[in-house]
Amino acid sequence: MVDFVKFKVANFKEITTNSLLKFICKQNKDKTKSHKEANYNGFTFKSFDSGYLIVSGSLHKYYNEGEHNHNDFTFSMLQLVVEDLQNKFHFNLDDCYLQNIELGVNIVPVINTQSIIEGLVVHKNKDFDTRKRGFYKQAHHSQYYLKVYNKANQYNLSGQLMRFELKFIKMERLKKLGIRKLSDLQENHWIDLIQDVLLYEWDKILLFDKSINIDSFTNKRQLQLHRWKDSNYWLHLEKNKRYRELKQYKKIVSQYSDLIQDRTKDIIKDKWISLSLL
Repeated sequence: MVDFVKFKVANFKEITTNSLLKFICKQNKDKTKSHKEANYNGFTFKSFDSGYLIVSGSLHKYYNEGEHNHNDFTFSMLQLVVEDLQNKFHFNLDDCYLQNIELGVNIVPVINTQSIIEGLVVHKNKDFDTRKRGFYKQAHHSQYYLKVYNKANQYNLSGQLMRFELKFIKMERLKKLGIRKLSDLQENHWIDLIQDVLLYEWDKILLFDKSINIDSFTNKRQLQLHRWKDSNYWLHLEKNKRYRELKQYKKIVSQYSDLIQDRTKDIIKDKWISLSLL
């Protein structure tokens, strides 16, 4: 549901006296500025001389004592983690302003996860790049990343497990949906709104559906299908031509594929709903 977060707390020097944290002094790369830094349960705490604090880490991993984030992480678990952070470090949650946040789900996909990842072509007008030895691909936008992970490969798990998530590196869009502070994550007003965002962004992926039997088409159409696998082809099309060809591709998907993207969307929706109710 929620994974990585980064938040800022102003006027919070007392964190350096917390018995759970062992701070050490660190400097930036050019050694012109310094701060104190400590770690706890996968979270990093950076205390600056000006008085503010930057905290970052995975809420999901925190629940699992810093070990992993491949199980389901429900809304009630999220509430427990935020409450635990508040109790142990004496945060006023209304003073904890979010700067980054990851939102998404772990699902069992309808086909092999790697086939889906290999089929990712573009998201809106952005190419996908491959990270971490092929474990995931991401599309980088100015305010967020869209990421698709092979969680089973990442953690050497048996079976299939895929993660779909959005990492917001700027909070402008989420502020409009009522997500500004750590305290907002304890409320449920944003859950349905984020579901809509996740599904909208999934729909904007151009996924080449590998269930299409390319060999069954004419040579001309086979050539076109192979072109449609290439992100550079799409990114260099003029807007009107891109629209026409996308319409053609979606028609072929609807008639000759196993509808992998649509079925995966349904699984994403069902998982998000189930996590929000637990």
